[in-house]
Amino acid sequence: MTPAQKFAALEDLMQMAVAVAEAGIRLRHPGADEREVFLRRVARSLDRRTMILVYGWDPEQHR
Repeated sequence: MTPAQKFAALEDLMQMAVAVAEAGIRLRHPGADEREVFLRRVARSLDRRTMILVYGWDPEQHR
């Protein structure tokens, strides 16, 4: 594989991982809109302080 092909394959895997994570969030929170799904997914990677500072969203208040 060329470096470009490897990068494209990695990008595809990353998009698939995001889709799987968001599907799981939708199963656990069926009433969540797209923004809430996004915030819940990002909260898996960022600490609480950063979530509040950047997104104004406290994951501990939205369990």
